Amino acid sequence: GTAYGWYANMTDTVALAVGDTFKVPTTGPNTYYVEYQNNADSLLTTFAAGNGQSGNMFDIVVKNGISLTGLSVNPQGSGSQTFEVYHRTGSFSGFENSSAGWTLIETHVGTAVTSGKYYFPLTTPLTLAPGTHALYVTATTGSVSYTNGSNPGGVYASNNDIDFLEGIGKSYPFGSTFNPRIWNGILHYGSVGCSNIRVPVTFEIDSAIVVASGTATSTGTGSLTANFDASATTGGDVFTWKFGDGNTGTGMTTSHTYGQGGDYTVWLIATDTTCGTVDSVQIALNGLNVNETLLDRSLSIFPNPTQGIFNVSFDIEGVQTVQVRLINLIGQEIAKFHYGHVSGTFKQSYDLSGQADGVYLIEIRSDQGITTRRINLHR
Repeated sequence: GTAYGWYANMTDTVALAVGDTFKVPTTGPNTYYVEYQNNADSLLTTFAAGNGQSGNMFDIVVKNGISLTGLSVNPQGSGSQTFEVYHRTGSFSGFENSSAGWTLIETHVGTAVTSGKYYFPLTTPLTLAPGTHALYVTATTGSVSYTNGSNPGGVYASNNDIDFLEGIGKSYPFGSTFNPRIWNGILHYGSVGCSNIRVPVTFEIDSAIVVASGTATSTGTGSLTANFDASATTGGDVFTWKFGDGNTGTGMTTSHTYGQGGDYTVWLIATDTTCGTVDSVQIALNGLNVNETLLDRSLSIFPNPTQGIFNVSFDIEGVQTVQVRLINLIGQEIAKFHYGHVSGTFKQSYDLSGQADGVYLIEIRSDQGITTRRINLHR
């Protein structure tokens, strides 16, 4: 029976929202205040349903003075509904068909999520002295569920503070009468239940931006395995590695074994899942499995930097199949050349004039492995 009210300030009298949770914009205040919207004392009638109309009139006998702080009702269906709550001192008998003798104490507009219990607070709690009081709780549009009675005016539910009596069903506002009917709901009132201390709730916005930083290191001469370390990254908690050979890995630290030696361009992508920021950095892994062949030792690329056209020459041991690829730094293949069987000295010119200025890779594949070099295109 306890609900929570959320307030903008410590001294506000009207709650911004009522419920267990409260969603707020991050652009607004970062402190709100929560308190029990009503104390823990309550009297439940029933939520058995079985019938329904706009609302119910019923009497309660207050044994000890109470302060009615809210009601839970049983709407039929979900969506926006408006409820009215009327009160009169004494019984409703003889006042069923007119607003005369009644005081409208609350008009509440709310959204019922599903059929069943829907709580709303009274903006101003209703003080009820010992004795008989009548309440009329009705929906202005739509309807509520109630239950057929069997003992008109008889006590249906009771506790130490209140006797609830079987009443009648009504069409809105003071229309047809259906008798006897049992209001489905809970009367919430304050007594010695939970405290009304208002507590501040403060949140912080984490504005940190992830900055990726990492290293790629060969495990030694002749090895095709490299170690990768992203521990220098700030703000990240998820790490993805692209090893430059089509394979990927994860983790702040990881290792990878390549199929062939050479130079590789590695990408580290760091993500901060809390704030949703992402950063990436490119890392060069050069000279993996350095066992120089005649091709490695003799390879010449000139001019480098180039304005477009550059020359490549190298020597081959014996007869080998040669393939040359031009690649950009994100791994896209620009051109590919197959030269079949090559022996002796290889010489060839290539043209990057149609590409944007930047760094490119030339990858030379022979029967002895892969050799990669960088070419700077600058005009």
